[in-house]
Amino acid sequence: MRVQAIAGDHAAIIDNDDHLPGRTVAIEATWTNSAWSVDKMHYSAAGADVNQGVTLTFTPGATAAGVPSKFDVVAGRKTRIASGSVHGDPAQARVGWEFKDPDWLRGKTVWVNSVVSQKPAGAETASN
Repeated sequence: MRVQAIAGDHAAIIDNDDHLPGRTVAIEATWTNSAWSVDKMHYSAAGADVNQGVTLTFTPGATAAGVPSKFDVVAGRKTRIASGSVHGDPAQARVGWEFKDPDWLRGKTVWVNSVVSQKPAGAETASN
């Protein structure tokens, strides 16, 4: 991972997947209330046009604190392929993705086990 840009409490981060060479993930995150939240993630082939790939957006930004966020999954520039809400369950180290659409997923929840580590006290922030 490498930080591409920092503006106040906002950071743009790029990650190249070692397991899938040629793929990149662009992450937009915000430092709020002493924690990072992910606002947007864009998956694409390395060097691909910004109009290609898949984008996940979170409103408000997704956090490790378990606060629910709405999500949209968009293919290309504007073709929405799924939406719903995502919320963490910190006590059980898992995240629930509850789908609003497409119709065949409406009302279904996918639980994903996760390992979330909180930032240690005193570590640097984007605003330092």
